[in-house]
Amino acid sequence: MRVAVKQLAELFLKGKVEESLTIMEQWIEKEVPSMEVYEELLTETMYHIGELWEENQITVADEHIASNVCKYIASNYVAAKKKSHLDQERLKVKNKAMFFCVDEEKHDLGIQMVSNIFKESNWDVRLLGASLPLEDALSFARKWQPDVIGMSVSIAYHLPSIINYTNELQQLSFKPTILVGGRLARIYNLKEYCTDNTLVFQNLKEVHNWINYIRDDEHGDASSF
Repeated sequence: MRVAVKQLAELFLKGKVEESLTIMEQWIEKEVPSMEVYEELLTETMYHIGELWEENQITVADEHIASNVCKYIASNYVAAKKKSHLDQERLKVKNKAMFFCVDEEKHDLGIQMVSNIFKESNWDVRLLGASLPLEDALSFARKWQPDVIGMSVSIAYHLPSIINYTNELQQLSFKPTILVGGRLARIYNLKEYCTDNTLVFQNLKEVHNWINYIRDDEHGDASSF
């Protein structure tokens, strides 16, 4: 797997979009599980690229090129997989979810992968991207009324924002389930910065397991876990 990560990293850093898409198509043909694609390939590749940057082996510009290629691959993966007809054993759409990064948070690759996982489970998803101000998140949520609202935070000085966002979102009249994740979820106890009934996820596998849990008719309430 490490060889595959280094191969992907080289393609991403060189901006080789077509070659990267070819590899993505091979994953689909070989029926590589989605969680393996997201966590063991794409996420690990970007971690490796981050390490290269920390070691001054690549520039910030190089990292941005790689990140953009990775985002493109991630955004195309779900559509390509469904088109391959390998994903037909899915339930009808029952729930809606919206995802974003808190204001001034630019690292949105992780939340994009989270939205992909929900899409593969046939949720109706809206990805609002990086740096979404609280008032805009509230405005969209009131209009669309999703069952789940997920947000990501990766930079430590954005932690106070989590308090504000979760407090305000929990007061919405339709009572959505609030999810929080991101790189900091693996470093800090984010429950200290969230309202009591906010769900915090440290990785994509936990998100995947939660979706499967609430898909069971016995646990149909999206707020339960």
